[in-house]
Amino acid sequence: MADGDLHDEILRLEAQIEELGAISAVIGGTVVFGSNTSTSKQAAVAIKTAEALRAELIGKMNLRLVGEAED
Repeated sequence: MADGDLHDEILRLEAQIEELGAISAVIGGTVVFGSNTSTSKQAAVAIKTAEALRAELIGKMNLRLVGEAED
């Protein structure tokens, strides 16, 4: 997968994580008032899965430190 494709996929995952983070906050507020926690747990698992995939994709990119000379 080319770095550009990886970058696009990482951006998509970050948007998904933000959306799931917002959903989790709403669900978390609802759970405080006695709702079922299974949906909250599912959202947490989805966030962890997306974050792990994002980290994996970042690891596949050919990144270099700023100021590091290219070969």
